[in-house]
Amino acid sequence: MQIAITLASVTTGTVSKGPSKGQKFSTSKGATAHFSNGDKPVTVMAFGAQRDSVAKLLRKGKKVTVTAVWDGKNVLKILGPQQVAAEAAPEAVGAEG
Repeated sequence: MQIAITLASVTTGTVSKGPSKGQKFSTSKGATAHFSNGDKPVTVMAFGAQRDSVAKLLRKGKKVTVTAVWDGKNVLKILGPQQVAAEAAPEAVGAEG
């Protein structure tokens, strides 16, 4: 889903255990997700390649739109930057003769 988020403080670190050991991650606890039916406080997380694709966007107080999925009750996991819908191809005009 595409979601607009206003970030709180952003923490960056490196995973120290498990199969993702050595990968960078970023979290923003106390961020605000903006939904059509209201705002919701969330924790935002991004790992590895997904984090790298949005790292420059992750700044305290910045409102960003990203692609994310729910990963728990109040956790949004970032999958990447906002995806822009491809422009629709113009319809073919038939020549009548």
